[in-house]
Amino acid sequence: EKQERLIAAKETFKRGLMQVLLMNRKRFEGFNGEWEHIELGKLTKVYDGTHSTPKYVSAGIPFYSVENISKEDFENTKFISKEVFEKENKRVKLEENDILMTRIGDIGTPKLLSWKVNASFYVSLALIKKSERFFSPYMEQFIKTEFFQKELFKRTIHVAFPKKINLGEIGDCIIKLPSLKEQKKIACVLSNADKEIALLKQELNELQDQKRGLMQQLLTGEIRVIIKK
Repeated sequence: EKQERLIAAKETFKRGLMQVLLMNRKRFEGFNGEWEHIELGKLTKVYDGTHSTPKYVSAGIPFYSVENISKEDFENTKFISKEVFEKENKRVKLEENDILMTRIGDIGTPKLLSWKVNASFYVSLALIKKSERFFSPYMEQFIKTEFFQKELFKRTIHVAFPKKINLGEIGDCIIKLPSLKEQKKIACVLSNADKEIALLKQELNELQDQKRGLMQQLLTGEIRVIIKK
């Protein structure tokens, strides 16, 4: 319970940091230039994945969907054949430092592809291509802000089932950009906060595993408690 409260406190602190740093409410010393407010589509290209459900195979090229992004799980994926992958790869290619973002059902959850990726993706995801205009870790953090989430919300088709946002509407969303140097500084601070939270969650999982082990041993009589009179 203490660990869960600590995680909640750190997550609240991180959200506060995002509001302060990504909304230009507080600057690091040495940065004083004007921020650019610009549509995402003017910074980079935005694509979606294949519109036709491919034939899955037992092993092959990873195929990403909303579940992989929302669950932060890129180990347990579906797979497509090399032939299907190569055909789709000619249309749009996933690369390191690109950003995938959910756009159907769950909308606006981003994932920075921080590894050399060899995969394809479904239409339920949008691909925000890397660009020399922005630092990709900064862009991932900015997508998570309340400001950008509101940009997505007002362009979302809420009457659709599941709800969705079209690619053109994603490109119309406004991004607030400082200089590349300041983007990197902001992203570093927020990434360190994320790493701290991830470590705390890992420790929580270990505590939960320890408790389950204790329950198994104590409640089955495998280990007996000695009561001193």
